[in-house]
Amino acid sequence: MSLKDIEVKLKTLGVKNDVASLEAFVSSLEDEKICSLVSCKICHSDAPQLLSYLYRGMPQNSATEVKRFKVTERVLRGLQSQELQNKQVNAIVSRLVLEVEKLTPAQLVQFCDYCIHCIQHEDGERTSWKDLLPKLLSVLVSNDSVNHAGIDMTGSEYKSEVIRTLLMVQWRPSIVTSLASMFIEVSLTSEQHLQVVNKLCSSFEQLAPPEIPPLVHQLLQLCKNKHGVALFLRLQAYFCTRLYNRLLSTASSSESTSLVANGDSIGLASETETQAAEATVLFHILQSARFGHASIRNFLKFMKNVANAPELVLDPFLLTVLLSVSNISIYQEQVFDVLKCTMQRAVQEEEKKVESAWLRDMMPSCCDVEFIFTKLMANSLRERSSVMEGLVNLAFILLGAKAAKGKESVAEKLRRFGMFVLVRLTRKHTETTGPVLQRLTDCIITGQDITQYTDCLHQMAMTIPLVFNEHRAIIIALLEMLTKLPGPVAENVVYAMLPIVRSFPSLRDVLIMVLRKALFARDVGLRKMAVSGFLQLLSNLDVKGMAVLSSSQSSQRSQGRPPAHSLLTQIDLEAGNSSTNNEAICLELLGVLRRCFMQQADVRLRLYEGKLSHHHV
Repeated sequence: MSLKDIEVKLKTLGVKNDVASLEAFVSSLEDEKICSLVSCKICHSDAPQLLSYLYRGMPQNSATEVKRFKVTERVLRGLQSQELQNKQVNAIVSRLVLEVEKLTPAQLVQFCDYCIHCIQHEDGERTSWKDLLPKLLSVLVSNDSVNHAGIDMTGSEYKSEVIRTLLMVQWRPSIVTSLASMFIEVSLTSEQHLQVVNKLCSSFEQLAPPEIPPLVHQLLQLCKNKHGVALFLRLQAYFCTRLYNRLLSTASSSESTSLVANGDSIGLASETETQAAEATVLFHILQSARFGHASIRNFLKFMKNVANAPELVLDPFLLTVLLSVSNISIYQEQVFDVLKCTMQRAVQEEEKKVESAWLRDMMPSCCDVEFIFTKLMANSLRERSSVMEGLVNLAFILLGAKAAKGKESVAEKLRRFGMFVLVRLTRKHTETTGPVLQRLTDCIITGQDITQYTDCLHQMAMTIPLVFNEHRAIIIALLEMLTKLPGPVAENVVYAMLPIVRSFPSLRDVLIMVLRKALFARDVGLRKMAVSGFLQLLSNLDVKGMAVLSSSQSSQRSQGRPPAHSLLTQIDLEAGNSSTNNEAICLELLGVLRRCFMQQADVRLRLYEGKLSHHHV
């Protein structure tokens, strides 16, 4: 009977679901004939269906044990020797797994040995063993007696022996991702699990950046309940060496020679590839956090326990992980508490070293928080929206740090860190300016002790005035709120906005109109604020000295009357240069301030104090 006839009859009986006839037909066939048919059909799309008919024709009894073993062996060898699509391989292996429980312990051991041989000697393109070996071991564990290499042992002992053997052999980089996927399905003791995780992580050094994310994805599944910290620390070492040290070398030329030499030993993987790999790894970590894996909770608990070691917690990669995870509400408070506590510790250590020469000699140099943030922002954050969002949230938490009694300097330093991050971040990633500016505005309007927010606003206005102008609606809304803010707060806001108001006439006009309105408000505090605002604006206008004041006064005295029209309304019609326009604005403002001499004593005093201070300046 030809192989084609055997195939046709098998399919005919299988479609009819005539199990009795199918069993009789299969039992009548020679083992070699069946194996030849399997070898011929293994590459065809109907191979899984044909195998299903064959196995249905081999009931679980002693008469079919050898035939089932030979068919299964031939299928496995075909999978390892021929090029098949992954979908085809998965379908065939899924069918083989259903037959595993029908094999004898001796046959199971032989297939385990075959899988171990494939792991040791085959390439990474054919990995049918990764789905089969876990099932083989799970079935063997339930056996009380297993003979391997002439030694009798229990199924559990044999499984431990297999794990020990796998840990001893060399794992080629091409199969480590498949091995990680396989170990997810294998029940391991805590000790075995840690050994497997460490061995898999040690392969990072042999992998190119694009190969890291698939392995990390499997490792996160493998470590979702335990030993996740070991994975994060290995990732920290990998990306610190290949990415952040390179960024450090560009920022610190004094260390460039040693770092370049170190980079040569690593390889020539491009920085772009490494950044892309890190972004994908962060995505997988964030997904694990969203699924509530225990590995993330254990990692955060570990970071809390080492919060007194800033050099570890503030490592750029670990900091990136923390900032990314902070976007999940259940972890946000915990993450920011750890980071805030760590930065406080770093500041306190630096203060103690300043006061003690002995500490400076004995303690290693603590981490430079601002430099770490610089390295972090030097890395591309556009593909890491979660990190960027976490960084903004952290900056505002630092900016709002409250001063504990006796630790005012620590709180002030934390606020400086927050301001540093926001200014640098908005300068490098201008897309963050709008949200940051809106949050600063909200904090100024609703807060009480808001000096740090107006200082940050001032620094940003000086650094990126053109970008600020793109968000003029937010700025105008803040300027229009001046009359509703307490006097000192409003004065700080005016000072903060001077750099951008000075550059853009339309915003300057809005400020002038708001201040004129405040100058005639019922509240004396608002009038004093308006005087201060006008004086600050005058001191920042580009004019040829304040002699314009005397010339204006003498001219108006000789005429014996006030100006007949507003110079401010004529600015757009003047054809002179910016200095001439500013002189016109200055004359207009001086005319407004002259009315202050008819105001209450407190308002006049503010005017005198302001003129005196600006005169000395």
